[in-house]
Amino acid sequence: MMKKKPLTTSLFQFLFVALLFGAASVHFTGTAAEASDAGMSRAKVMILIEESYVDMKDLNMKMAETEISSRLAAKGYDLVDKAQLQEINVMAETRAALAGDINAAQSIGLDFGAQYVVVGKAVVQDVGEAFAGSGLRSIQASLQLKLVQTQTGLLLGSTVKNAVAAHISPLTGATKSLQEAAAKAVNEYLARTIETSFKDFSSKGTPLTLQISGVDSFGTYRSVSKTVESMAGVASAKNSGWNKAGGLITLQLRFKGTSEDLAVLLDGQDWGESKMEIMDLAPDRIDCSLQ
Repeated sequence: MMKKKPLTTSLFQFLFVALLFGAASVHFTGTAAEASDAGMSRAKVMILIEESYVDMKDLNMKMAETEISSRLAAKGYDLVDKAQLQEINVMAETRAALAGDINAAQSIGLDFGAQYVVVGKAVVQDVGEAFAGSGLRSIQASLQLKLVQTQTGLLLGSTVKNAVAAHISPLTGATKSLQEAAAKAVNEYLARTIETSFKDFSSKGTPLTLQISGVDSFGTYRSVSKTVESMAGVASAKNSGWNKAGGLITLQLRFKGTSEDLAVLLDGQDWGESKMEIMDLAPDRIDCSLQ
């Protein structure tokens, strides 16, 4: 007659197998998958990084781009695929984005369906022998990155990450230092910032400041405020008040769209004998006037 195995042993074996085969998926899905589990779509990210090499052969391998892409993909984010990136990298607009033009980065991202664009430079330098007589080269990598949200055109922030690796092969040293710098950039800044921004945008909309001048009566102030607050896409509105001498209304809005989308809704609106005219437009602000 066979002896039954103790329940605790079977349970231990089950947990061990579950951890062995299941933990990896729990660990690597990361922040974007958590958003997906909550019923949200995943953010799509474009990576545009220009690499340069100092005091060493230009490897021209797009190692920083590849490393950051793979680490974000491992956390569950969608990436613009390599075939598209090859097309993107030869565009004039891409050169402008790499030179610091945020509008160009936004435009490219929108064209290829990305909600976020990571744009920047990777500088790799052979700074000399790691230890005298060792034959090991000290290879330093520096990543300078900006993060742009394409729906709003906002520059969410920037980060600089550095790493050093020593190896007899400059290529291996460059690879290792870029891997370490990329890991820092993704784990300490990019993943967290994209996750926070994407959740905030999906649930609340874009933060916008709307200033309206030429409001010369209390009745017009009430009418304009109520109309704006009830417009399609306006999730919330905070009014800072009005006074007749200044004739200015300032509204802090959460709008599910871009500042340009809201400007289109506002431009030409009639209030009595006056008409709304857009005077100035930025990703986070609209200035208009009743004329």
